[in-house]
Amino acid sequence: MAKGSSAVVSTIKAYTVPLVLFFGALFYQVVLIPKSFPPSHYDVLHIKKYSSIEEVNEAYEKLSSKWNSDAEVLVTHDFIKVRYAYELLTNPSWKKNYDIFGIEEQIDVLEKAKEQFVGRKFSSLEIPLLDSVLADTGDHGLNVITSEDFQSRFEDTFCLT
Repeated sequence: MAKGSSAVVSTIKAYTVPLVLFFGALFYQVVLIPKSFPPSHYDVLHIKKYSSIEEVNEAYEKLSSKWNSDAEVLVTHDFIKVRYAYELLTNPSWKKNYDIFGIEEQIDVLEKAKEQFVGRKFSSLEIPLLDSVLADTGDHGLNVITSEDFQSRFEDTFCLT
C-alpha cells in the first residue's frame, strides 16, 4: 500500500505545477487582458458591435436626450468620446474601415479635442469634430482594370514597331 500511495502523491506533485500555470494563464487571458483594451466606439454608444448606421443614430439620440433633460451630468471628456464615436460610425466609409480593419483615420482629432476643451462645458465644443471633407464615400471595391485599360496606359510610352 505504501507504493500505491506514494505513486498517487508523486502524480499529484507532477501535475500541480502545470495545472497552476494553466489556470493562471487562463485567468490572465480571460480576465486581465480584455480589461486592458480600450472600449470600442460601439461600447461608448452602448450598442453592439457592427450595428447599423440607423442604430448608431438612435443610440446617439437616446444619449443626447439624457443630456438635454439634465437627467445626467456629462463630463466634457465623455461628450467628446460619444460625439467622436457618433461621427465616425455614421460616415459609411469610416465605419467600414473601422469595422473591418479597426482603422480610425482621425484619432488625433479626439486627442486634440480632449486637450483643448479640458475643464470647459461641452456646449462650447465646435461640432463636428471630424472633417467630413476628407471622407471618401465612394465604393472603389468594384473598379476592375481590364486588359484594354492596362494597355491604354502604356500606349504612349512603348513603341511597338
